[in-house]
Amino acid sequence: MKRREICIFQKTDPVLKCVAEMTAQAKQHQGDIIGAVLDGRRLLGSLSDGDIRRYLLSDSADITSDAVDKAMSNNVVSVKEHQVDSIPKILSSLDRKIKSIFVVDESGDYCYTLGLEDNGEIFEGGNDVFANQRIVVVGLGFVGLTLAVHIAKAGFSVVGVDANTVVVESLSDRVAPFFEQGLQSSLDGLSESSLSFENGITKADGDTKTTFIVAVGTPISNGEADVSQLKGAINNVAENINNGDLLIIRSTVPIGTCSGFVTSLMSEKSLVAGENYFLAMAPERTAEGVALSELQTLPQIIGADDSISLQLADGFFSEFSASTISVGSTVAAETCKLVCNSWRDLGFGFANELATLCEANDIDAFDLINSCNFGYKRMTLPLPSPGVGGYCLTKDPLLYASSGAKLPGAFSGNLSIDARKANVIAGMAPDRALENFIRRIDPEKTRKLKLLVCGLTFKGAPETDDIRYSTSIEFIDRAISMGHDVIVTDPSDVVLSKVKNRLSVSSLDHKVEKDVDAIFVLNNNPENTNLNYSDWLISEGEKLFFDGWHQFNGYRHAFEDKAVKYATMGVVK
Repeated sequence: MKRREICIFQKTDPVLKCVAEMTAQAKQHQGDIIGAVLDGRRLLGSLSDGDIRRYLLSDSADITSDAVDKAMSNNVVSVKEHQVDSIPKILSSLDRKIKSIFVVDESGDYCYTLGLEDNGEIFEGGNDVFANQRIVVVGLGFVGLTLAVHIAKAGFSVVGVDANTVVVESLSDRVAPFFEQGLQSSLDGLSESSLSFENGITKADGDTKTTFIVAVGTPISNGEADVSQLKGAINNVAENINNGDLLIIRSTVPIGTCSGFVTSLMSEKSLVAGENYFLAMAPERTAEGVALSELQTLPQIIGADDSISLQLADGFFSEFSASTISVGSTVAAETCKLVCNSWRDLGFGFANELATLCEANDIDAFDLINSCNFGYKRMTLPLPSPGVGGYCLTKDPLLYASSGAKLPGAFSGNLSIDARKANVIAGMAPDRALENFIRRIDPEKTRKLKLLVCGLTFKGAPETDDIRYSTSIEFIDRAISMGHDVIVTDPSDVVLSKVKNRLSVSSLDHKVEKDVDAIFVLNNNPENTNLNYSDWLISEGEKLFFDGWHQFNGYRHAFEDKAVKYATMGVVK
């Protein structure tokens, strides 16, 4: 089924503005355009050429001041998403001809519009609007590569671009540069005509339209986003973009980047957003380990600063996404991404702050939070962890806070900063457990300990091989700097291969050496519980077991019976 090109208006939009936008859209697509009138996201009515004519002929019409809800039609035909297959039956029951059917969700919020042929049949097609377009994804890290693969699997021809020659060569040989569930098998199944890789963008020939998606990294540097990669990508796009092409920013950026930084760079090439190219923001929100599956199910947030850019971007993502959510402006879309991760970090921050309170009272934080949450729907506090790492959650709250601090009248983002501090402090819980253990067995701190760290990636579930900003790695580095010997193990041989040049590695299948003084389990990979510590448990000497994610809580009494000190979040004495 083909989704119809429409204009989307809010009920308070001036009639004059709506008429102008519908006229521009009609010229762009060489056909009649219908408008959907919303209250927030809820569908209120529709606006057609006939509705406008009837409104203008009315005695009370004031086109200079009236809002569009004065001109719209309330007599719209809409169906719920689950009723789309029943449209032919619905049409047969109507006593009038219609050209469009509006699709809404269970709450009545607008989703999209289906167009009807003059004979009442639903337009067939699906990919014809973008089928002949060239789709270029710039930046082949976690965000860009998974999106490029997802789009290619939907039947489009995609070119992936990255400045890293090694990455491009690896992908051209169909070798995934990192682990992601389903990524390697997807690459194996895609031909070069579906998905190819280059080191730079080339300009399209003739009238071929291109949709550019920029998904490069924006790491934190001195508390601010480093947009050097973004600048390089935008300059490359500006040199190769054609009139009418669509540019979509997928990177996580500070609020106001699209309408300021990006448009300024493009204007240096005499390119004006909404006129000779179109610009939208569509932030990424997938989780490492399940990105390809989430791209099939997560709503895609779309923001643009003109109606044509918004509808082009919405139409593009609608071709291969379960649903889209229009948030109006690029600033709104940028804010959505930062809000999502900042809110998650804030929840984790409170849980980890609570863990330090529990620590002061020797209370198991996991047990306490589970007790608070149980059977109480208004309580959904996440469980604590030995730190909150990873590329996104260590960065995005800082971008959110810094964006707010720069805007007049906006709150400075102190909550996000405090949550980040709480999560950093939580990452020191294994240090405190180790320090307490050393104080008990070696008050003079002269003894060099042998430590085993289990779980090296920044998270264990969903599984990933990403050790960037991992609290495990940070703890290991601190322990080594204090002079301790560290052995590491992880369920993934790929992960172990990344650190074997500087750390002593072991396998989960190997028995923990009897002379290990302390074991630290620092991520939540379910396979951690396969750790073979039976001989270690019965060996002589005082020992410490730090269960960072409560995975071994059921064995706590067995540890205590063997004079092994068990520690977890809140219990580190």
